[in-house]
Amino acid sequence: MKVDLHTHSTYSDGTDSLDDLIFKCRSNGIEYVSVTDHDCIGGTKDFLKKATSNGINAIPGIEFSAEHPTELHILCYNYDQDDPVLNDALNYLLDERKTRIVKMMRLLQDDGFRISNEELQELIGNGVPTRPHIGQLLVNKGYCRTVKEAFERYIGVGCKYFVKKGILTKEEIFSISEKASGTTVLAHPAKIHEPDFEKLLRKLLDLGLKGIEVFYPIHSDRECSYFMSIAERYGLIITQGSDNHGTRRNTYLGKETRGNENELLMASVQKLFRK
Repeated sequence: MKVDLHTHSTYSDGTDSLDDLIFKCRSNGIEYVSVTDHDCIGGTKDFLKKATSNGINAIPGIEFSAEHPTELHILCYNYDQDDPVLNDALNYLLDERKTRIVKMMRLLQDDGFRISNEELQELIGNGVPTRPHIGQLLVNKGYCRTVKEAFERYIGVGCKYFVKKGILTKEEIFSISEKASGTTVLAHPAKIHEPDFEKLLRKLLDLGLKGIEVFYPIHSDRECSYFMSIAERYGLIITQGSDNHGTRRNTYLGKETRGNENELLMASVQKLFRK
């Protein structure tokens, strides 16, 4: 069973269109998939239709960033796409992202970078504006060789042109998910770098967490085993994802395969997809 429940499209900060993702699912034999764009479900309905017509099992997904001292992301699956509370939250997050990108562009332009808002909009298209779009624009205009360099020199955390975006609290994310009948999963837990992971986990469980992304490209085998044991101890579902962003990251759709024959993952996927 080939599973990838964490991938991004051009609707957020990925470079793969929905059709690209369908092609890659077919090419890589992906049987179960979810597009989890950041703070955005703009491509969800179209992707589900395309997946169904191509014999691919797909469910709605989204990735939220939560307020926390370190990186903490929550994946939400199988939500009601028309839920008004969810859509109000997404409209708020979109406004926050737009405001942030305008501020960052203005800072760069004021310092002499010859980049225009029109050029940036061409890169964003119908998607959510993100820092990688600015990074790509800086590459296109010759200021950097790669988007990674753009982040390191100009737009990453702590850099001169970085502006923090408005995000939701953990409580808000779980409340929104509950109202939209979604299932919440803690994304790439090793990236949180939490000194007392189980203490954090118990807090998230109290808020309504249902699962952990166990199989993830940067997780070591030891970390996968640890998070698996945690999931078993607390009765959580587990997921597997590549975090594919197209050409923007060193990963690809279907890259993570360690869970493909795992019994708990198979049971978790069946539970998610029959909801």
